[in-house]
Amino acid sequence: MSALEDHTDLREAAAAVLDAHGLVLEEVEVGREGGMPRLRLVVDLPEDELGSADLDTVAEASRELSARIDADDSLLGPEPVLLELNGRGSELSDVTRRLIDLAYSRVDMVTRRGEFAVRGGILDVFPAVAEHPVRVEFFGDEVDQIREFSVADQRSLPDTGI
Repeated sequence: MSALEDHTDLREAAAAVLDAHGLVLEEVEVGREGGMPRLRLVVDLPEDELGSADLDTVAEASRELSARIDADDSLLGPEPVLLELNGRGSELSDVTRRLIDLAYSRVDMVTRRGEFAVRGGILDVFPAVAEHPVRVEFFGDEVDQIREFSVADQRSLPDTGI
């Protein structure tokens, strides 16, 4: 298991932040839902302390850890998939593997965020943070076209300059 898979870097960063606030990291869980990372931490007090943690302390530690993750989002796992129009070096099979790594679901027809479909050299993907899904046409390892489309009728939307 790689450091990325077991979240060693995230675990170390979280432990350091929590330790500075007198808290102990018990468990780290990183999940993805529709491509968006979800972080769950189980935190405890040191064994020699009884009672409960001050909520202000927990909130401050949470804000500090959020800021650290915002500054280095690689702590949460794989980088997002970035495709550039007329850009070379993007094999469709590699892109689909990356989408699966990011917890996107492969479907026959895209209807919800976090889904993707492949038909020949065409990739339909509904990014987790997008208003509309995107259709990407590949020509070999080159991205030939990128355009938004409607979920309702699967037709391309007027050019929005994406």
